Amino acid sequence: MSPLGWARTLLFQGFFVGWSEEFPFHVALQNILNQRFSRGRTIPRMRRGTLVASVVFGAVHLGNAFLGQAASSADGEAVFPLAFAFAVGCCYERTQDLAGAAWIHNATDGLVTLATFTLSVLRVPRPKIQSL
Repeated sequence: MSPLGWARTLLFQGFFVGWSEEFPFHVALQNILNQRFSRGRTIPRMRRGTLVASVVFGAVHLGNAFLGQAASSADGEAVFPLAFAFAVGCCYERTQDLAGAAWIHNATDGLVTLATFTLSVLRVPRPKIQSL
């Protein structure tokens, strides 16, 4: 990808994705599920609706493992979004602040994109090994 393409991706990931994903998953789905499962908590200080919304968020992000991602990153694509959704869901549950949840998401996506770009720039080509 060209530097301009990386800059566009960084801008998109770092400023827009969080808002578009946090609203449907944490504001809408999580609040509806927490009202539906109004009793009990699954993990200390986490309500059932937060847990279910986090699992749905993780499941939706499993698609990333099949859309151009390397097969070796499929495990990370399955585990990281689920853990991330738990963390952001708990933050949202405590604060009821969409902006805070969205900016945490934006910052995380932006840093991952920046790290990926940096590693791709610093990558030293592997030497070609000729077989006998």
